[in-house]
Amino acid sequence: MAGTQLNERELFVGSTVTVYARQLKLVDYGDVFTRQHFSQGKQSTFALIKPDVYTHTGKIIDSIYQAGLTIGNMKMSRFNPQTAARFLANGSGSTPDDVNFLQSDVITGMTLVGDNALAKWQAMCGPSDALQAKMQDPKTIRAAFGADAVKNAVHASTTPA
Repeated sequence: MAGTQLNERELFVGSTVTVYARQLKLVDYGDVFTRQHFSQGKQSTFALIKPDVYTHTGKIIDSIYQAGLTIGNMKMSRFNPQTAARFLANGSGSTPDDVNFLQSDVITGMTLVGDNALAKWQAMCGPSDALQAKMQDPKTIRAAFGADAVKNAVHASTTPA
């Protein structure tokens, strides 16, 4: 009986592969050579689908795959006031409205992996103010699903870390 071949695109930290009907999660590379070979040219970034658009998660995930990115890890959850404030403390200044909004409903956090993942995801998101995105870059996620500077659909990290 012929088996399914693994593709090198599937081999990155965070991916789940199936070998002989067993799902295996890749948590690290075995050695430096393997890390250099399989992570060459790949970058990962954090992406967040905010509470205002969780009902459009499928459409956003489709656009991620169409851009050539892969989702390494994904988790739906809810922020509490402390975790929302801590998350926002890592970015540029936040307001109480931002904290309240992030904890208002379900969020989806993802690790995106691919060539130039950070720049691709930022370009897909568009300007952080959804109203500005609608005028400047109407094909972006924020233009399609965002409402304003707070309810702007998604979060895009500014650094690979």
